[in-house]
Amino acid sequence: MEKFSFYNPTRIHFGKGKLAELGQIVSRYGNHCLLVTTSKEEEALKPLYERTISILEEAGIRVFHFDEAVPNPTIQCVEKAISIVQANGIDCVVACGGGSSIDTAKAVVLFHQQSEIDWDMVFQTYTSPFARYPLLSDHPLPFVAVPTTAG
Repeated sequence: MEKFSFYNPTRIHFGKGKLAELGQIVSRYGNHCLLVTTSKEEEALKPLYERTISILEEAGIRVFHFDEAVPNPTIQCVEKAISIVQANGIDCVVACGGGSSIDTAKAVVLFHQQSEIDWDMVFQTYTSPFARYPLLSDHPLPFVAVPTTAG
């Protein structure tokens, strides 16, 4: 095996009951949170969304629930979520659910400080998951994922 160095500043909280710590985790970053989910009427996930909101609110966090994440998030979806971030002084973005919620939240975190996004440039420039790109934000938002996928 080749020699290598690896640095990944990602903190992972894993295990039964860890959702109960979400309020404590998010409160480190502030008290305004964007919660990104798919439709809050989705019966299978509705109890999880309600519990997540309750945990955050009990920790004194004001939750702005964006429940319009869609598969392969559209430009309109991402821009709508970004407008919530920009209008409400969001300190942290929490994605709760599967790929739709997590992908939407990651795009919001990446582009939240852009006053106008040149999507053609974005799709032409950011083509490799392995390349090093310049930061788009001088104040990146913390991102927390509560994944519900298992495969």
